[in-house]
Amino acid sequence: MSRPKILFITPRMPLPLLSGGESWIYGLAKNLAKTAELHLFSFLEPGFEPHQVAHSVFLEKVFKTVSYRKKEPFPDSKDLPDSPARHFSPGAAERINGIIEKEGIDLAHIFFQDLLFYSAEIKKKLPLVYTEIDSSWLSPFNSYLRENAGARGLGNMRETLKYRAYAKKFLRNFQAVTYLSREDYGDIKGYTKGARALYTPNALELGAYANRGKVKREKNTIFFIGNYLHYPNADAALTLTLKVYPAVKEKVKDARLILAGPFPPEELKKTAGGGIEITDYVKNHLERFEKYALMAAPVRYGRGVKTKVLEAFASGLPVAGYHETFCGLETGPSGNCVLKAGNARELAGKIVDAFRGKYDLEKMAANSRELSRRHDIAEVSRKVLELYLKLCA
Repeated sequence: MSRPKILFITPRMPLPLLSGGESWIYGLAKNLAKTAELHLFSFLEPGFEPHQVAHSVFLEKVFKTVSYRKKEPFPDSKDLPDSPARHFSPGAAERINGIIEKEGIDLAHIFFQDLLFYSAEIKKKLPLVYTEIDSSWLSPFNSYLRENAGARGLGNMRETLKYRAYAKKFLRNFQAVTYLSREDYGDIKGYTKGARALYTPNALELGAYANRGKVKREKNTIFFIGNYLHYPNADAALTLTLKVYPAVKEKVKDARLILAGPFPPEELKKTAGGGIEITDYVKNHLERFEKYALMAAPVRYGRGVKTKVLEAFASGLPVAGYHETFCGLETGPSGNCVLKAGNARELAGKIVDAFRGKYDLEKMAANSRELSRRHDIAEVSRKVLELYLKLCA
């Protein structure tokens, strides 16, 4: 089979500017489209349909067909956990099966845990692949899901157990699983019934960063970017504005904090001013990675390699964050290519020290740029295509 027909099934439209997970899927699809015929089925987020549809032009350049359905409450969600239940739709299952029959699909690839249960709704017998992008949905305290993050998760063990039963029921339906970090695979391995496993690390189009990092950076500036619909990003941004930045400002009077990214919540917008700048969607966010002195990312929740961190590495932008920020990355000790801290006060201290010249930020940037070269989406795509061809043989 020289050009397999692949159906991507995603809970959100994989727009390159939506979030890290979607950016990875888009990069994968963009590379695979050179050697495979790709089709997409996805959902629209209620309230954000115009934004998503307007940017779907990106997808039409990659996928032969793009189908989507509005997420809408349905009374019978088969006792699914909260997030999958929001994606339950008999109409969606019917649409997926229709695409498979009409287009002669050879293999279906499901992304994110929200849609695992659709593996049982596919009528035609064909190979199924699942990609785990962030396995923290199985954790009682580290989940990226707002309702299960931190102390809320410990108080909501019933829902965590429900997610684990869900994993046990549906992950066994897949002939292969891929994972973005080894920590992710450690969490799901026991549920996969011996499926083929492939490490497909979070990765970038490295060519887009070849000449980044050569602009003179603005002194004493702290940068953060994220899609704030994703709870770990909203939590990290509030930690920066309420805890980290005030402590830095006490010691470095001209320090500035710049937050970028779509859908900032009202509670975050209220913290703007006094050296804090909050912008919404930015057209070319990569220019921001060249402009500022340092990225700070106090991300407490979720697993997997953060795309924003990889982008900073590839752009030569030094990164400071919590230990969890660098999950899945071999960064070495603090000061080698990143600055690591255990809490907001310690993080603020590291940033102050960096601004005062205690750390060699240029050396850190060079080391992190070298590390980013291990995360090339072209190489990841080649491995995924090999997997597809083996499963379809």
